Amino acid sequence: MTDTVDRSPIRPEEWAEARRYALVIEWSDEDGVYLATAPDLPGVVTDGATRAQAAEMGEEAVAVWLSSLRGRGHPIPEPRYTGLPDHLRPAAPLTGARRSA
Repeated sequence: MTDTVDRSPIRPEEWAEARRYALVIEWSDEDGVYLATAPDLPGVVTDGATRAQAAEMGEEAVAVWLSSLRGRGHPIPEPRYTGLPDHLRPAAPLTGARRSA
């Protein structure tokens, strides 16, 4: 059985959706690269030579993974993970906030 992934261009709204999910970026001594994982989406792992590249690859991996779920009629999990302690979490959603790379 072969699983194919639609790698067609990702639409702007799909990028926006993917960016709602947290990415954890860590250095891997074993692999010699930065690993990007999405805690809300088990199995979504990618890498990059730099932190910025790992973040970019992570966003793309999330967007493709969500597109694949949607294409198969599976539910899309809500983003829930945050690494922020309670006292640093915003009380209300931040509007117009930008994510740093």
